[in-house]
Amino acid sequence: MGELPKRLLAWLARLLPQQKVQGDGAIQVGKVEGDMQVVHQHFYAPPAMRANERTAAQKEVLAMLKQLDKPARIKVLDFMRREFGTGMVIELAPEQVFRARRYVETINSRKRDSA
Repeated sequence: MGELPKRLLAWLARLLPQQKVQGDGAIQVGKVEGDMQVVHQHFYAPPAMRANERTAAQKEVLAMLKQLDKPARIKVLDFMRREFGTGMVIELAPEQVFRARRYVETINSRKRDSA
């Protein structure tokens, strides 16, 4: 292609509206005739589990936590932060929920034994 057509195409491109890919999950759909060049592709992981999507095991651990006194509850949360990097039951994977539950049960049994 000669220099003049390239300049003309560049000038026309500046006149046309520009599309921008913005935000999570932005997708552009359209019809392309001729060659196409993909500039950006963004793929996002699905959002983390929401509060209303708790598993039964997570609900049980939360209920068990509510029954503990404040010092014992803090002990469990410290354990979770140390072992799993979070103090939130909803962020735990199933095997982590199992370990947290066992920890709560151990604390409960020690309290009963000492009482």
